[in-house]
Amino acid sequence: MRDWLERDVMITVKAYPNPSRKYQEIVCSAGVTREEGWIRLFPIRFRDLPDDKAFSKYQILRLKMTRATSDPRPESYTPDIRSIKMSDYFDSSQDGWLSRYELYYPPTYWRDLGIPILENPDLT
Repeated sequence: MRDWLERDVMITVKAYPNPSRKYQEIVCSAGVTREEGWIRLFPIRFRDLPDDKAFSKYQILRLKMTRATSDPRPESYTPDIRSIKMSDYFDSSQDGWLSRYELYYPPTYWRDLGIPILENPDLT
C-alpha cells in the first residue's frame, strides 16, 4: 500500500506536453515543498485537468503525493490529481518574487544548510 503525503507545493516548472503511449499526453511539473524541498510531479495529464485543477506556474497547490514507483530518482512523486486544491498564485512582479522568496526560502533555511546568504534587512 502506498503512503500518501499531503503537501503544499509551489509549482516552479511546467514542461512542454509530450506524447505518451500509456497516458496519451503528459506533462512533468516540478515544485518546492517546505518538507522535501525540490520535487518532481509525474505524470500529469494537464490538458485533461478540470478547470478547478488546471494550475499555473508559481501557483501553490495542496495535493496528495506518493513516491514514484517507476522512477528511482528521490525527488520523483506521483500526484493524486483528484486531491489538487489550488491556493495562492504569485505573479512575476517584484512583489510576487519577494513573496515566493519569503515563503519558501527563509534565511534560516539557508543558514541551517550551512549556505551563506546575502544579508538583506528586508528579508531577515
